[in-house]
Amino acid sequence: MNLKIPLIIGILSLFLGVSAEICSSFTNNNGATNCCTNGGYLEKNNQTCICPSGYLGVHCEAVKTSMPPDNHFKAGGTSFNIMNVNLYTQYWGVQTYQNVQKSVNAHFAAFPNGYDMYNLLETSGSPTLDSLDIPIYSYTFDKWYSKNTTFNLAENATDTGLYWCYEVPIFENLIKMIQSAKLKNTVITILTQHPPSDDKRYEAREIAVAFGIRINVLWTKDLTFNRCTDDQVQGFKTFVDVTGGLFVELQSELDDQTTIELVSQVLLTHYKPQYVAIQSFPNCTTPQTLPLVIDPTVNGPYNFVFLGVNATPSIDSYRDCFLRSPLRSTDNQLAIFQSPDPSCTSLTITSKGGSCTAIVFTNANSTAGPLDLAIYTTYVEDPSIDASRYAIIEKVPFYPAVHVESGSSDPVVLNSVAISYNIDGKATPVKRDIASYDWISSTPIQCNASQTYSLYLNISVGTTIVQRAVRVACVATPVVPLTTTSAPETMAPTTTGPSTSPAPSTSSSAPTSSAAATSSAAPAVCSPLKNYATFLFAYATDFDPSTYGILYKTIGNQLTNLNISTNQFYANGFFDSKTPKAMPINYTSNIIFFENYEFFFGKLRVFFGKLRFFFSKKKLSSNMVSTPQTPIFSRDFTTNCIVDQPVAANATDGPTGSNALQVIRDFLKSDDNPRNWTLQGRLEGSMIVILVHRLPNNDDDLTSAEYDQLTNLNVKIFPIITIKDISTTLSTGRSGAVFNRIAAQTNGHYVVANDTIGRDVNSDINKIVTNFMQTAYSKNLLFTRNIGSGRLDGSSLGTLKVPTSSDGSATVSVTITVSLSAVDSNVPKPPGQLMLGFKPASGANNTISIDFLTSDQVTRYANSNFYTTTVQLEAGIDRELILIYKLGDDSNDLLLRMWTDGNTYREATYINYDENATPSSVVSDNVPSIEENYGAALRFKLDSPSPCLTPSPASLIITDCNGVVSAKYDSKQVSSFIDPTSDTIGYFQFIPFFCSSQPSTTCITGAESKYDAQLVTDSFSITQSFQCRPGTGPSDNCKLQDANGNNQCSGVSPFHRGPSGTVYDCSNHGILEYKNDTQKFRCACESDAFTGDSCEVVSCSDPNLDPLAKDNAYHTYTIVLGLEAGTGFLTIDDANELFGLQSLTFDKLSEVWKYQLLTICADGVYMLVKYADTYRACQVPAADGVHDLTSIYQRAVQGIGRNVKGIIVYYTEASSMINVTLNDFITASQPYQQQLFVYAINEGNSPGKLLGNDSIVQAAMSTGGFLIHSFITDELTTFIDKSFIPSLLQSSSSIAWLSSSQYGNFPIVADKPTTVNYLITWGSGLELEALNNKPDPNDFKKCIYAVNASYFCKLQGDHTVLGGVASGNPFYVAVYLLDDVLAPKAQIISSLSQDSSDAVSTSTSDARTMLTFNIKPGYSVVANDGDGGITRNAGRNGCTFTNTAYSVFASQKYKPGANIAKVTIKKNSDGSKTFTRFFPFGTTSAPVCQNGGTPITSSGSCSCPSGFQGPDCSLVNCSEQSISNAWYDVCVCKSIEDATCAARYTSFF
Repeated sequence: MNLKIPLIIGILSLFLGVSAEICSSFTNNNGATNCCTNGGYLEKNNQTCICPSGYLGVHCEAVKTSMPPDNHFKAGGTSFNIMNVNLYTQYWGVQTYQNVQKSVNAHFAAFPNGYDMYNLLETSGSPTLDSLDIPIYSYTFDKWYSKNTTFNLAENATDTGLYWCYEVPIFENLIKMIQSAKLKNTVITILTQHPPSDDKRYEAREIAVAFGIRINVLWTKDLTFNRCTDDQVQGFKTFVDVTGGLFVELQSELDDQTTIELVSQVLLTHYKPQYVAIQSFPNCTTPQTLPLVIDPTVNGPYNFVFLGVNATPSIDSYRDCFLRSPLRSTDNQLAIFQSPDPSCTSLTITSKGGSCTAIVFTNANSTAGPLDLAIYTTYVEDPSIDASRYAIIEKVPFYPAVHVESGSSDPVVLNSVAISYNIDGKATPVKRDIASYDWISSTPIQCNASQTYSLYLNISVGTTIVQRAVRVACVATPVVPLTTTSAPETMAPTTTGPSTSPAPSTSSSAPTSSAAATSSAAPAVCSPLKNYATFLFAYATDFDPSTYGILYKTIGNQLTNLNISTNQFYANGFFDSKTPKAMPINYTSNIIFFENYEFFFGKLRVFFGKLRFFFSKKKLSSNMVSTPQTPIFSRDFTTNCIVDQPVAANATDGPTGSNALQVIRDFLKSDDNPRNWTLQGRLEGSMIVILVHRLPNNDDDLTSAEYDQLTNLNVKIFPIITIKDISTTLSTGRSGAVFNRIAAQTNGHYVVANDTIGRDVNSDINKIVTNFMQTAYSKNLLFTRNIGSGRLDGSSLGTLKVPTSSDGSATVSVTITVSLSAVDSNVPKPPGQLMLGFKPASGANNTISIDFLTSDQVTRYANSNFYTTTVQLEAGIDRELILIYKLGDDSNDLLLRMWTDGNTYREATYINYDENATPSSVVSDNVPSIEENYGAALRFKLDSPSPCLTPSPASLIITDCNGVVSAKYDSKQVSSFIDPTSDTIGYFQFIPFFCSSQPSTTCITGAESKYDAQLVTDSFSITQSFQCRPGTGPSDNCKLQDANGNNQCSGVSPFHRGPSGTVYDCSNHGILEYKNDTQKFRCACESDAFTGDSCEVVSCSDPNLDPLAKDNAYHTYTIVLGLEAGTGFLTIDDANELFGLQSLTFDKLSEVWKYQLLTICADGVYMLVKYADTYRACQVPAADGVHDLTSIYQRAVQGIGRNVKGIIVYYTEASSMINVTLNDFITASQPYQQQLFVYAINEGNSPGKLLGNDSIVQAAMSTGGFLIHSFITDELTTFIDKSFIPSLLQSSSSIAWLSSSQYGNFPIVADKPTTVNYLITWGSGLELEALNNKPDPNDFKKCIYAVNASYFCKLQGDHTVLGGVASGNPFYVAVYLLDDVLAPKAQIISSLSQDSSDAVSTSTSDARTMLTFNIKPGYSVVANDGDGGITRNAGRNGCTFTNTAYSVFASQKYKPGANIAKVTIKKNSDGSKTFTRFFPFGTTSAPVCQNGGTPITSSGSCSCPSGFQGPDCSLVNCSEQSISNAWYDVCVCKSIEDATCAARYTSFF
């Protein structure tokens, strides 16, 4: 025989393309689809899977160690099974069949009542030929006998009909026979003369091997009338060998005693066979030996079965084993020797045909002789797994796990395990206390398809030691061509919900690089036509004339040389004069032609040339008169500076403080100010250089409104004072602190410098002014920070977004200016250290570090507080800025500015936007002040297309006064360019950023409310700043904030946010975009997966496929009995009546997959109990608090999946034993769906004592259960309802009302008047009875109560329960609806996009726990009555769970303990009726992550390592080659033949 063939389990299907993933599937009553795998099949009512003994999962897959299901191993009992293909040829067929009949009858006579069931499947009819000699196969497998009494084979053999070798559907009917009789661990003997057709061959092989069913075939050979060739029969032989059965070829005359005896011995394999040895050898031409351990007591023959051509034992074996003459098959491939009383310890076999097999077995005897042992094996990848597979992969290590059932009451111990090809390599098994397969090998085994055939088990039963052999199914590893080989897939890490939490800081996604796109235009010279702003040169009347003379000439030269625009306005003015001028500031322009029109503005007359000016559609002022004129120009900027140069004699008296601030105020005034010429844009972007001689008075400062104008319109101010002036003009009552504040708030610098002429015929102060003209005047402000002296050293200043280069070069030139805040008392002193680092971001090639105190690249000035340098930064690459700043003697604040080219016309204004306003007033443009209610909505106008720039989408980053990017929405945003029209300029419209007027207390004094916003589009970048002022306060419905400080508004969709609800909230899954056609901001959802006005409706592309996800039926039932010494039998009897320990059968609870009955004594020792078992009393008396509910719950859920719904009942008649620490309990129970009902019962006339009353009831409520606190008098059910748990267990339930502090009336609303509901309370009983026991309705007449501890009612339909008890004390209440039409099931998720539970409820999460749940079609979710719109409801498309309920308000988070979510549902066809349903859950302070997961406190979820998922990383996340079991705690290979997958999941690798 081919030894390799019988050992290969499944290899044929691999090569022939039969899918191992095909399984029987069904949909249960709750809409959940289940699939029976690994040979499992559907039970008749299609509610559960019938699984092989090697599998404990609900879908016949692997599970972790757990308590064994009741009767799992002996399900079905013993059976005798025959399939009779009653189609026999004349003579050999008929006569051999009659001999087989005699053998069967003899077997029944030898073992009367030897089996629990007798099953016979026979054919009727026979095939014929029609008139055209075409065969008609008119026979059927229709004679089915299945009873507990013996049967008779068909008395007469049916003629074969067709006299040739034809096939019959044996495999198809073999499957039907196994499933119909629910056969397990038995033998089927097939009587046939015809080979099977190949239909269902592989399915039959799988179910036979998986269920431990050995197939014998009694084959009648007839080469005359039924000439079946070896090739036609070989596949059948292989099938039999794979199952471990015997293929016996027969041919006999009538009453052939040899045949009768041979068949009789084959039939002995049916009756409790005890296999002592099973071993195969690849080469038996030389003798091969196998070990034997014969049972100590022998009663009945041992059968020695030899397979192989003329296989024969050695002479020594004949003698030592007392072997009788053999009975051989007609082909000499099988020989059976019997021995009445063998005493040999080994057996030697030889065979002429090469390979051979020896099988030694005997039959158990109920009275004496060989022990009746039933051996069940499984093979597991890891010792933590209870059962996993019936076959193992060649060369992949697995652990054998074994369970032994004995007919003896003596303890059973597995002493050793050995593999047949290495019998001396014995492994010591380990006892697993809580496991179905309670023994496991300490080391894994590997099988070899050419050698491995069995496990040898050394077993002790009491003092008797025996050996048993168990056949090993070994799957040969296929040889796959290299061209098709792929590396094993690596599992990627998982995250609950989305894999990463959505960034909370923004609702607009800013690009990671400032380069959104590259401009197609790269002009060498940019000459924009639009006007810019006004440059003001202001100086003290008594400022040093020599220094002044140098400075104004420098400024004039810079203005000419820079040649920014011919349209710039220039102004000069002096202050601190005895006689102020009527017009303190002179304005001028170099070219003032404008289509030959002359404009008069008060006393100033100027001409404009051909300029493009913008008037925003406003008419000229009434004092503007136009007349044709020739061009004239009174004075230019330089002339004005000469005419109005400082004269000390005209200055105010020396003791008087400087009124330098007045020139700023004058500049801001509207009267006679030429900024009105353009109405917008002249003041915006202006620059002021102020030469100071003396310091202002201490109390002199600008107003908030003036600071608003300066900051919001980006007026940059540079006060400058010479070293000699600060030292000679210092006076009591004066201070330059206001200049520090002004410089900080206007992005300028307050500089102290030397005006002495040096060797280079220049002064420091002149060089600094030159720098200002070449940076602040001619360049864009790229970056700005004010760093307070209290800022930590080495801190990040945030991200610098570097624009692309306008000329296409690789770098952008950036000039950095730094100043230290000036002190009044002395000449500036240097800091201890000042370094700035540019940390490379993605794509950057270098790190830049600048030491401002030592670097040769930095310009420093003696005794000055000002530093400057220029760096080349890679274009379009973001940089993180790191500052190292150690204070010097002066403890200065530090002002940092960066400047870069950006020569194009722009205007920055802000709008007020109100979503709730009428369309005509939605947008209010160019608001003077930015306040918290409306936020900062920047409208940035840009000349486009221009010679300098073609704008791409612009990014905007807003930072507070500390340089921190706010966690609020829209601190980072992106805006598309809105093209210009015929009468408007193009612009970017940004989203309102709802700023805080006091974001931090660590900012530079006076600049606390200043924000900076860097805008980048293509090669253009500029930083705009604004002041944020207090608003009128949030509206009533928008006072609550989310975790990031955003004001969120209550109400229905579309949801609003902002202090006044002025914009939509996009639910963290979209950004606001400005719609120019409607002038409204609308949510643009992040992907097609989100829709709705607020992007609150999710469409699931990856829906939850777990069949248990929304399955609301109870699938597990666990009862834990808390016993005390001496009364255990009473407690068990009472529990039997209350919880149906005997009356609830599988037929009644078809949905329940696992039952458990546990007991716990006062000493905490658990015992597995079956009701019929002999009771073992507890030895320790009851004591207060010894039964910890947390430990009880953990013990009860061991081996139960976190995704399956079930009931745990803890019952005790010593209630004071109950104890619980609520937080520990919730931590343990959170991931499960097991409802705990605590029955705290007392023997007596009142409820017993409870320790920690509220903790006990809250613990139960957090799981969806409750506390039943009552007592027993003469009758058990006087004060306890016995129908509740059994009825609940058989239903699909929901909770119609739930409260931990109920006072007042409450409704019970059911969809049907017949819906049964149970009302249970704790903390009130007699009072509720008095209120509700009224004539109408009569339902309340049936209620029972236990004094004032509990109230229990079984009701139907709708009711209003009166709850206003006289005591005024709140009480706990729960109402359970049975078989509720709605019956929603909920799970906790971390974000809207999740469809699988990936979080738990925590008090530290950003917002209230988010639930997703499913409701039936025809119903919809509406706002909860009374919660003020705190709960946001949203629908879902294409998801397993149809709806979401959540809250964004940080202050509304749940506190630790038991919490309750409420959902209100209406029936669409009857909108007037609503239904409330409640979802309880436990809340802890933070998630507890398993398997190395990391808590994500913001969402209550865990970041899980590769291979794990779920709210606490306790669920497996399997690779594509595998799937999880139903409990999601073990990965199982999709195909039992997949060697790569099998190797992945073994702990050996």
